[in-house]
Amino acid sequence: GLVLFLILAVVSPVQAQGGPVVLDTSTRLNFPAELAFSLSARSNVNITGIRLHYMVDQLSFARVTSEAQVQFEPAASVTAEWAWDMRRTGGLPPGTAVSYWWTVVDAAGQRVQTDVKLLHFDDTRYRWQTLNEGNVSLHWYKGDEAFARELMNRAQETLTRLAEDTG
Repeated sequence: GLVLFLILAVVSPVQAQGGPVVLDTSTRLNFPAELAFSLSARSNVNITGIRLHYMVDQLSFARVTSEAQVQFEPAASVTAEWAWDMRRTGGLPPGTAVSYWWTVVDAAGQRVQTDVKLLHFDDTRYRWQTLNEGNVSLHWYKGDEAFARELMNRAQETLTRLAEDTG
């Protein structure tokens, strides 16, 4: 009983002080031009810092995390948004996976970090269909199943030829 009491005494002041609480996060995709990230948070004191962290899933030797310091008016309750303008930075291929999370800091120096979320930068302008076979995934939006099957057969034949030519 004594050990439990001591643990509660240590934890209670931290909980009583509060700290930033993230109420909601969301994304809005305007393919291919923009990917917008939104957050709402509150704290017992003014929120003074909001940072968005994101990683693009790509084949590379190092995983690169990018950060965006979000502009907002410090307050105890805030809503903030940061838009990734693909027209300025170059776009992402359709289907690219993007991982993201937020860090929120308040005037008392307390910080909270959200869990990592995953989204796909999908081209939602079309109704995509998918055909998978072995290591090949074919995505198309115009044409029927026979059209896709013919493309898949050619892709498989090409892979077989490449494997024979290059090992």
